[in-house]
Amino acid sequence: MPDPDVALDKLYKHILGGTNPPGAASSTGDIGQLIKYLVANLPAGEPMPPIIGPHSSFALGAEIAAAASGAASQAAWSSANRAFGYPFRVTRTWTAVKGFYYAGTTASGNVDIGIYTDAYAKIVSKGSTAHVGAGEVIEVDIADTPISPGLYYAVLAVDNTTAQFTNITTGDSRLLEALGCFVANGAFALPATITPAAVGGAVANIPIFGFSNRALVT
Repeated sequence: MPDPDVALDKLYKHILGGTNPPGAASSTGDIGQLIKYLVANLPAGEPMPPIIGPHSSFALGAEIAAAASGAASQAAWSSANRAFGYPFRVTRTWTAVKGFYYAGTTASGNVDIGIYTDAYAKIVSKGSTAHVGAGEVIEVDIADTPISPGLYYAVLAVDNTTAQFTNITTGDSRLLEALGCFVANGAFALPATITPAAVGGAVANIPIFGFSNRALVT
């Protein structure tokens, strides 16, 4: 029967190029360190796409399709200083480099866009910036921010009710609640911690906005 220590030593050398695993004085017989190394270096989940928006399979894409929703429509923001958030997931470490929103035909006031943890703590945001564009996707530069695997919220806030955005039409505010969306009043510019509230009858559609790990092609 082969010596298990010898076999383990050969496996280490194959994986680590002849070096000992991190934290181990010797490769021979240190199965715990090998397991830790393998777990830490195996790919974690399916690859991430370059862009995450509400229509993404990493956000609400499947649910929107199942509800037969998705036609685009334009509307003014529902309430001044209100934020809207939707959930998305990260399966591998992913760096948010740009934010974006799909502007409607009327530009007005200011917007803020950011990412929050599932405990509603802010990770990154642009800060107040002018709402621009007419029927086009607007790129917003943010600080490059690595995002670890987990559940997060993409959040957009607007300081007025004249600015228009292009939305995914659902026509059902209760559906948005079932999808995990929320609003937060008095949340402009985006605060360090956001206080979510039920969508209720305030919002029936999902504004198209999100984040990218590279510059957008628009």
